[in-house]
Amino acid sequence: MQWLNKKYTGLLFFLVLCLFLWPVGDVFSSSYSKVIYDNKGQPLRIFIAEDEQFRFSPQLNVLPQKYMIALTEFEDRYFNWHPGVNPFPVVRAFLQNIAKGKRVSGASTITMQTARLSNPQPRNYWNKVKECFLAIRLTIYYSKQEILEMYSAHVPMGSNVVGVESAAWIYFKSSLMEITWAQAALLAILPNAPSLLNLESKRPLLLKKRNRLLRRLREQSHISDSELLTSIKEPLPSGQKYLPFFAPQFTQKKAKHKSFHIHTTLDRQVQKSVEELAEPYSQKMKNLGIHNLAVLVVDTKSGEVKSYLGSQNYFDPLQGQVDGVKARRSTGSLLKPFLVERILKQGPFTLDSKIQDVPTHYGAFSPQNAHKNFRGLADLKETLVHSLNVPSIRLLNYYGVEKFYFDLQRWGLKGLFRMPSEYGLPLILGGAEASLWELVQMYTHLANYGDAKWLVDQPEAIRNPKSQLMDSLASYQVIETLSQLYRPGSEFYWQDFGSEQIAWKTGTSYGQKDAWAIGLNPKWVVGVWVGNFTGEGNAESGGAKTAAPLLFQVLRTLQPAEEWFSKPFAGETMKVCSQSGYMASKHCLTTKSIEIPTERSKHLSCPYHQSFWVDDASMEQINSSCWKDKKRKKISRYILPAKVRKIFDKRGFDFDVIPKIHHECQMHSENTVFIEYPTYGLKIHSPVDYNGQREKLILKASHSRKHGKLFWFLNNEFWDSTIDHHNLEISLAPGSYSLLVQDEEGGTAGVDFRVYH
Repeated sequence: MQWLNKKYTGLLFFLVLCLFLWPVGDVFSSSYSKVIYDNKGQPLRIFIAEDEQFRFSPQLNVLPQKYMIALTEFEDRYFNWHPGVNPFPVVRAFLQNIAKGKRVSGASTITMQTARLSNPQPRNYWNKVKECFLAIRLTIYYSKQEILEMYSAHVPMGSNVVGVESAAWIYFKSSLMEITWAQAALLAILPNAPSLLNLESKRPLLLKKRNRLLRRLREQSHISDSELLTSIKEPLPSGQKYLPFFAPQFTQKKAKHKSFHIHTTLDRQVQKSVEELAEPYSQKMKNLGIHNLAVLVVDTKSGEVKSYLGSQNYFDPLQGQVDGVKARRSTGSLLKPFLVERILKQGPFTLDSKIQDVPTHYGAFSPQNAHKNFRGLADLKETLVHSLNVPSIRLLNYYGVEKFYFDLQRWGLKGLFRMPSEYGLPLILGGAEASLWELVQMYTHLANYGDAKWLVDQPEAIRNPKSQLMDSLASYQVIETLSQLYRPGSEFYWQDFGSEQIAWKTGTSYGQKDAWAIGLNPKWVVGVWVGNFTGEGNAESGGAKTAAPLLFQVLRTLQPAEEWFSKPFAGETMKVCSQSGYMASKHCLTTKSIEIPTERSKHLSCPYHQSFWVDDASMEQINSSCWKDKKRKKISRYILPAKVRKIFDKRGFDFDVIPKIHHECQMHSENTVFIEYPTYGLKIHSPVDYNGQREKLILKASHSRKHGKLFWFLNNEFWDSTIDHHNLEISLAPGSYSLLVQDEEGGTAGVDFRVYH
C-alpha cells in the first residue's frame, strides 16, 4: 500500500510537472495597430486595430528604465525574484478578504496580471488559481524582460488605448523612451484608475496617486530631490487623444505592409511644413478654379523621400484620396532638359550652338512656341531658359524619337504605353505620361550628375547601386542653365535678398490641365503639381504661374544646401565658333575653347560661316574664270538660312549677305544650273487642301555636280540654300515672281512666273 501511494504520488508529481512544462503557446492573440514612423521614429499615423483599440505590437527592448522602475515599485516590488506568484501577499490577501467577507486586498504580481490580460475571466478564487498556474508557466518559458514587454503592450490605459507605448504617443505626444519620471509614474498607476485621466472631478485624485509613487521612488533612492521636485510640478496630460495624421495617401499604402511597425524615410517636420503651406495655397488656387495639388520632397544625395503630399485635403469626399504623386499626366516641358543632356553628350551641339527657331513643318505637325513668335536662332541655353518648343522639336528630330523614348524608360518613366512612333515629335512637348514621383526621380538622377538615384521611402529599400544613366558634365551644364531661369513674383530678386541658388524647370500640359514645377540643389529635389484631378483645364493654370510659387515656398522652409554644384572633371576641350557655337571651321573668324563631354559620337563644323573670293574694289563675288586683272581677296561671312534672315529682317537685326556676283562672272557657269519647275512664264494656281489651307509650291532645280550647293533668290531676295536635293517648299501670295538659282561658282539660271489663288 505504501508502495502504491508512492507510485501515485510520483505519477501525480510527473503530471503536474508536465502541466507546468507544457509549452504556453501564443500568450496573446490580440490584433495590433499599424504604426507608420518617420525617419526619426516619430509616428506619422497610428491605425486603429481590428478590435477598435489603439494597441502597439510589442517591440523587443523598448521599455525605458524609468518605466520599469516605476512599474515594479508600484505593482510588484519583488518581480525579479518570485516565480510568477509571490506567496506572502497571496496568503495575506486571502486572509484579509476572508475576514472582511469581501475583496479588500489583491496580491496579483505583474506576471499574474499578464496571465489575466491574456485570457480575461470573471474574478473568483478558481480563476485566481488558474491565473497563478499560468503565471508560473510564463515564468518558466519567458524571461522577466519578455514578461514586462507583454504586460506593457497589453495593459489597458483608458478609453480604447492599450499599452504604454501607445499611451505615451497618444497622451504625451512623445516616444516611450523619452518619458519623464512623472510620466513613467503615471503610466505605472494608470491601469488601476484609467477613467480618472478623463474625469475632471477625479483628476486631483489621479495626481495625488502619481505624486505618492514619485515620493516612494525618492525614498528608494531611484530619483533625486531635484527630480522629485520637478516631477511633482509637472502637470497631468489633458487626457485628449493625440493621433498624428501626416501624409495620409502615403501612410494608407504603407499600412498594407505585413509588419505592425513600419519605418519610412519621411521627415515629420518637413511633412508638417509642406502640409501647412499647401492648405492656404490650395485655398488661393480654388479662387482660380484649380482644386488640387501634390508635392514631393526628396533628399538629393540619397534619393530618400522626405515629404509626400498626395493631395491638399484627404477628407475631400470626391477627390481627397486620389494620390497626386503617383498619378500619371502629361509632362509639359519637363523633359526638355533631358533631351538637351542627350544632345550635349552625343554632339554635335554645345550649349552655345544656334538652332533655327523658325516656322517648321513635319507633315501636318507644325510646332509653335508658347508666345507664338519666332526668334530666328536660339542656342541651347535659350531653348532651356525660355522653354522654346520649335528648337526642342528640331533637336528631338535630330536625336531620334525612338532613342529618346528608350532613354526615358531607362531613367524610370514606366507609363509610356504607346510605341515611339505613336508619340512622335510631340513627345518632348508633353505627349508623354509621367507621375510626379517619376519626374522628380529623373531630376534626382540629374542632380547627382547622371548617377542613378532611385527614389526610396523605406530605410530597408535604400540600395541605389552605382549606375551612370547620364553624362556627368552634360548633367552639370544642364543644371547650371536651369539655375538661370527667371523666378516668379518676388523671387525674381532672389539674389538681392541672399536667397539660395536653385535650378528649376516648369511645365504646362496641352489645354493647361497640368502645371508642374521641379527645383533642385545639392541637398533637395522638390516637385509640385497643380491642377484638377478631374482633368479639366484652366486658363489661369501654368507651371510658372501656379506651380512655381508653391515650389519656392517649400524650398524656403527646407534646410539650405551648404554649397552649390561643383563642375565634374569629366570632359575635354574643343574650339568652337564664337558666333554659331559649333566646332570651329576654317571659315570662322573668332573662336573660343569650351569643355564638352568625352567620347562624343557626332561632330559638325560651323554650318553658317562661308568663304568667298571677292573683287577688292567692288567687294563683288568672283571666280577663277574672271579674276584676271582684278585684285582679289578672300572674305568670311556668317550666312544664315533664308527663314532666319526673314525673321531677323522683320525684327530689325543686321545680318551678313552673300556677296553679289560680279557682272563679268555671272555667265561663265550658266550651264551647270537648271530650273526644272516652274518653267518660264508659267501661270500657277495654288490649290486649297482639305483643311482650308493653301498648299505650298515646290520649286525644283538641278545641278551638274552630284553634291552641288544652290542658292535661291526670289525677286532679288535671298530665300534659302539646298544641297544634293534641290527642292524648295514655299508659300507664295498671288503675284509675279522672278526666280534666280545660283551655284557656288556663280553659275545661274532664272525664270519668271506668276501665282494665282
